[in-house]
Amino acid sequence: MDGTSMDETRTDEDTNDEVNVLIFDYIICLAIHAAMDVAQGNTGEWDMSWLEDTLRALRSVLPPIKELPVDLQIKAQVFEIARVLSKASYPGPAELAEMASTFVSTCNAKKEDMLALHAMEVASHIRNESSQTAVVNSLLSVMQLLAPPILIQLERGRLEGLNRNETQQLKRRIGMV
Repeated sequence: MDGTSMDETRTDEDTNDEVNVLIFDYIICLAIHAAMDVAQGNTGEWDMSWLEDTLRALRSVLPPIKELPVDLQIKAQVFEIARVLSKASYPGPAELAEMASTFVSTCNAKKEDMLALHAMEVASHIRNESSQTAVVNSLLSVMQLLAPPILIQLERGRLEGLNRNETQQLKRRIGMV
């Protein structure tokens, strides 16, 4: 033993919550990708049930979805829409319309014109029962406007809002390099 007590090696609750949010962001983006693949008829390499179970487990330890950053709220709704599209049977038109309406409201909360425009496009495709490809393409446009998960940004060597040098300095400071 190195003399370090168990209490000294534990992280505080806020750090645990932040790490869980980072992992949730990463996993939900994987799940969105997989669900969109399945919705477009690709069998995909991901096990959707594993991704759904992992997201469910993470949600159980996260604050309520409405308390998460707006980007994550939007990603959660993108996943739900893509998940519905990837299933053999859809919910009724009223439930789909409600999903579309909630999605538009959440995207409008971000106060970005292009995001709102693409959200309206998604909702229109859902309400008009357009092809799955049209809905998926609009969802992809929404995803391109959202920040990639921080873990991927770190992997790429550049955090949003920082240049590469600042990102490297931060990684050194927190012991990642």
